[in-house]
Amino acid sequence: MSSPLTKIRTGDATGSPEPRVLTLDGTDVDEVFEALSSQTRRRMLEHLYEDTSTPSELAEMTDTSLQNVHYHIEKLAGVDLIEAVGTRYSEKGAEMSVFAPTSDPLVVVEGKEERDEMESRLKRMVGGISTIAIGSVLAQFALGSRISPGESGGGGDMMIMETTEDAAASSPGLMDSLGNLLVEPGAMLLVGGIIALFALETVYRRRSL
Repeated sequence: MSSPLTKIRTGDATGSPEPRVLTLDGTDVDEVFEALSSQTRRRMLEHLYEDTSTPSELAEMTDTSLQNVHYHIEKLAGVDLIEAVGTRYSEKGAEMSVFAPTSDPLVVVEGKEERDEMESRLKRMVGGISTIAIGSVLAQFALGSRISPGESGGGGDMMIMETTEDAAASSPGLMDSLGNLLVEPGAMLLVGGIIALFALETVYRRRSL
């Protein structure tokens, strides 16, 4: 999935296509929060995540003066939220700087330990579910044709003739189809594996408290 940054900074490699994680006990948290305390600066930053812009374009978007926009740009750039990524020329030939965010959207967490724990849990869950899904596909491929529900064990000597109405009446309903799906080996392994994974994660969290 493309990040917002890579969509607006085509060809520019200095920005980080990853969210900037800001911890509440970090050394720069006060400066960042102070920079974002202004509604005008928040609107400017939100707009820059949609498209790169010059100061004059930001002034038009926020309905404020160009001098005021330069002041807000200085505040945002001072805490490394935005930066100049190129130049653009106006209709009168004046050279203007073009600004964009320095990273993907900001993520605020309580502290470094909480951030590390959150990232660790996400990696465990994603890795576990991926492994279970691959195992389910392999189990269905290997065993599904052998134990598929609804197969008859009798011979083929007896033939049953049904009318169209009888066939429609005997067709399985939604619950029957769902029941047949859940007894497939792949589905059983997938559901059971996910339940076990969440159970193990719950036990792990309780022990870590």
